[in-house]
Amino acid sequence: PLTLGVVDGSTYTNSYAGFGFTLGEGWSILPADQLQELPEQVKNAVAGTQIGDAMQNVQQFTDVMAENANEFVSMNVLMQKVGAQEMLMYMMLSEEDLLDTTLTQKDAMIEAYSAMGMTVSSMEKVTVTFLGEERYALKTVADMQGVACYMLQLFDYNQGEYSITLTLTSYLEDKTDSMLDLFFAVE
Repeated sequence: PLTLGVVDGSTYTNSYAGFGFTLGEGWSILPADQLQELPEQVKNAVAGTQIGDAMQNVQQFTDVMAENANEFVSMNVLMQKVGAQEMLMYMMLSEEDLLDTTLTQKDAMIEAYSAMGMTVSSMEKVTVTFLGEERYALKTVADMQGVACYMLQLFDYNQGEYSITLTLTSYLEDKTDSMLDLFFAVE
């Protein structure tokens, strides 16, 4: 069953997701009441696009969001309810196949980012080391009103009725790979 993450000082742990992180100086974790507004703000920002229209009936929530304003970086964990049919499909696909399937919607994703004022210059499948394992991730590079934006997203559809999306974002320069070092495994 779904369990929510727990924040204790600068440490976040989530046994459902299987990971946590401990943050150093300069980081702050947003209060829970602010987090629940984020998915709705994104839905509203991309309304009228193919992805935005598909998102309107999706049940999702942000479990945690942290940012370091000094380093121009942030991270968040998004939980999204998955239907039984989707769960069966995800169970049959490898992580790489799931990412390849996601990239078939690349044009629609770029359109959604454009609706949020971002111009995507690249979106590709990459491999990263996360929790000591090689994993596939989606790397997006965009321009947001003259500011470079780098996003690294890892997806986990195999935990149960909620999928997990971990998004690491950095501005000005790409620090997403080093942000992966903040994470540890949780049983």
